[in-house]
Amino acid sequence: MNVINILLNLILVCIVGQFATISHEFGHVIPALLFTKDNVKITFGNTVMKSKKIKFNRMFIEIGTFQPFLGTVKWSGDMLSKLKIIICSACGPMTSLLIAISLIYISGGINNNMLKKLISFSAYYHIWQFICTAIPIIYPKWWAGYGGYPSDGYNIISSIKEK
Repeated sequence: MNVINILLNLILVCIVGQFATISHEFGHVIPALLFTKDNVKITFGNTVMKSKKIKFNRMFIEIGTFQPFLGTVKWSGDMLSKLKIIICSACGPMTSLLIAISLIYISGGINNNMLKKLISFSAYYHIWQFICTAIPIIYPKWWAGYGGYPSDGYNIISSIKEK
């Protein structure tokens, strides 16, 4: 029974992680599409080996091998004001935070214990994601597919410091 519980919990973490990554990255995509006239590319998973590409007008989605915690968005910020770049960078973490707050609120009105735990877990995962992306750091090399890259918070601080 314990092995089954461990496997179910791992699957749950992967599912919640994937949905959290998708919502976080779309938090970046929406303002990037609104502020630019260029293409916006969103990538999920590891695209080094093989990937599937989908196009929706100016939005390109690339889906690689399953890595539920890995996603990036690229847009051309060349013509964007500093404020718009900051907004595009901040909307990913803010989306994670808003979803977390919403899920905490929703879980308060649920009587089913299992469903309440599931929604609460998802809320806390989104809070974790908010913290990990909002803190201005360069991710350490061991940090999955993000090693050596700046967090959203780091990009925001860098944009503020630029002249």
